Amino acid sequence: MAGYQGIICSATAGLFSCAGLVWLSRNSQRAGTFLSHSGLFLLKYTYRVCWLRPLFFLLMPTTDYFAFYELPESFLPDEKAIKSKYYALSREYHPDFHATASPARQQEILTLATLNTNAYRTLSDADRRMAYILQRHGLLDEGKQELPADFLMEVMELNEQLMELEFDADPTLINQLKNQVNTLTHNLETGISQVLSGYAALPAEMRPQALAQVQTYYLKKRYLLRIQETLAKFATRS
Repeated sequence: MAGYQGIICSATAGLFSCAGLVWLSRNSQRAGTFLSHSGLFLLKYTYRVCWLRPLFFLLMPTTDYFAFYELPESFLPDEKAIKSKYYALSREYHPDFHATASPARQQEILTLATLNTNAYRTLSDADRRMAYILQRHGLLDEGKQELPADFLMEVMELNEQLMELEFDADPTLINQLKNQVNTLTHNLETGISQVLSGYAALPAEMRPQALAQVQTYYLKKRYLLRIQETLAKFATRS
């Protein structure tokens, strides 16, 4: 088995020769097609058994933090698994363990250590994680952040009342707006909870619809958070 693994690693090393690395970095779409067909088994096997695994993440145009941590894409991932993977990779990519390596290898280790830190920082925080998933699917790009007209009208009315507080920080009005925003937030959280918990188990063809729902939730929540922050400032004045 060890000999077979060596053959696999050697073969893949040839695939990822200098010329191959340049081609992959410049032709990511064509490379993706190749990986999804004849090279899929070879590269998946290599990913598991030999030292070339980190190259997958160094070459990817947009790093998949979930794949880096060997976890499925999920809005509610296993937080213990995230932390465990972070600590394991922190040890593996610690500079002290590679002090005698070549300069190129040390730079690679530094890149992977930074990748590990960024992955943990993103995946361990619910808001960052949600934004990251939406960004990966192009749902936070400019021009793709539209919200329902009825919600925008509701927010406009809230903003008009906030403007009144600029002139008179009435505690009664502040509490009234707080309750109104809290109710909207509660309804928002209740409406999205099943979508978030069930996303990871959805087949690929059903995920776009779920992502669209999460996108709407995320954008609405951002609006409401801004209003809550403004109300908190007025509360300190009253």
